[in-house]
Amino acid sequence: MDHPYVLVDGSGQYAPTDWARQAVGLYHRLQPDRIVAQTNFAGDMAEATVRMVDQNIFFYGRHGIAW
Repeated sequence: MDHPYVLVDGSGQYAPTDWARQAVGLYHRLQPDRIVAQTNFAGDMAEATVRMVDQNIFFYGRHGIAW
């Protein structure tokens, strides 16, 4: 992945399943290539939580913030 772009800021204070639903809903609405998440401290939790909502999501976990 060369350069990710933020299509919309859907941030807020959500329970884990709620933010995953929010992310998956935006994914289906905006039809990006994938969901990108920083995986520094939570490891695979972000991907696992998103996949609880939709197993067919294209997901990219990125360790660190430099692209």
